[in-house]
Amino acid sequence: MNSKSTTRVQRMTLYHIFRVSLSDRECNCGQWKLNGIPCSHALAVCRQYVVDPTGFVPECYSTNEYALTYSLDFFAPLLDVEDWDESNF
Repeated sequence: MNSKSTTRVQRMTLYHIFRVSLSDRECNCGQWKLNGIPCSHALAVCRQYVVDPTGFVPECYSTNEYALTYSLDFFAPLLDVEDWDESNF
């Protein structure tokens, strides 16, 4: 696969044509730009060109970052209702 073959690709569905650019990490459906995760059209292009789509997912969504987020002692979870503070409301 060369980079020029995947720079601009069109995916057609029954009613729409979606333009996907793997090199720019965008699709004109807007979903990829909105949340940073490749949309279904980008995944279809990755499948077509045998490209691993996980390389297009931001590091903040990795399992390592998830585990690091919850490994810090910034709060202690309340396991049961009995652990809750009483409220005046």
